[in-house]
Amino acid sequence: MRAAAARLGRRRPRPLPPIRGAASRADLQHCWDLVQRSDYEAYCCLRLAPASIQPALVAIRAFNVETAAVKTVAGENVLAGRVRIQFWRDAIEAIYGDGEAGAAQSNEPLTRALAAELPARGLTAAHFHRILDARERDLEVTEQPDALRDVEAYADATQSSLLYLYLELLQLDADAMRRAQRVAQNFGVAIGVATALRALPHLVPLGATGVPRDLARKHELYTRTLLQGPRTEAEGEAMAAATYDMARLAHGYLDEGVELVRELEVPMRVQRSAFLHVLGTKEYLESLEARQFDAYQPDIFNAQSLGFMSRLFTASFAGPF
Repeated sequence: MRAAAARLGRRRPRPLPPIRGAASRADLQHCWDLVQRSDYEAYCCLRLAPASIQPALVAIRAFNVETAAVKTVAGENVLAGRVRIQFWRDAIEAIYGDGEAGAAQSNEPLTRALAAELPARGLTAAHFHRILDARERDLEVTEQPDALRDVEAYADATQSSLLYLYLELLQLDADAMRRAQRVAQNFGVAIGVATALRALPHLVPLGATGVPRDLARKHELYTRTLLQGPRTEAEGEAMAAATYDMARLAHGYLDEGVELVRELEVPMRVQRSAFLHVLGTKEYLESLEARQFDAYQPDIFNAQSLGFMSRLFTASFAGPF
């Protein structure tokens, strides 16, 4: 099993068998490479997904990577960020409207992959627009979010929407879909808030922080402390208290989601595919607690470790809960 997990991280994805509406191998490989470079944890989860939906999944995940990077690439140029978001909004509208042929001929490999995969899958366009709307609103957040509820809302709009798309690919019956979507909202918020915590050490060089202002005020934290680190024991305790509040929110959604999985009897095939992404969030939060909620340490959780790869591989058969 450990050997299989090690191979998971090393090898490039095998060529996929052609299915109706599938994107070209070159366009799909572009998507695989993009996700592998930017979101290795998601890349490994995708490699363990049912083969028949991997082409659509990797195109969706690459879309998530591209749109998440818009703010970083644009920097302080909010207008440039809006232009890029509008590019993706136009692409989605073309794919779902009468411009599918044009999107399929785009110079952008990801656009071509999406145009090839989405129409044949019956996915809901509103989920893509919800992600884009959240990314565009986030362009206005320069230094830090205003409130923890804003972090929560952003997590729901982005990560929950990704899980909804995954569930649609599984083609569940109406009853199973309702149950799974209820759980997916909880897990999406947990993943998103944990992602904000995981980003904290990487935001420092950019002059930003994911700790919202209301928590900073609550714990009497100055922006300098959030960006440069604590200089006194009191500042260190205040920072840990702020990140604890964020972690508690994520853990609350995670725990409720796990309870709902059991209560609603969510099918195992959903747990070991769509909800496989939850495992990394669970282990990160556990590691963060072991580090006394010092989220600014860069090595809290290693998604590329052989141990995590092995547990992820096992969860793809037995489920993550």
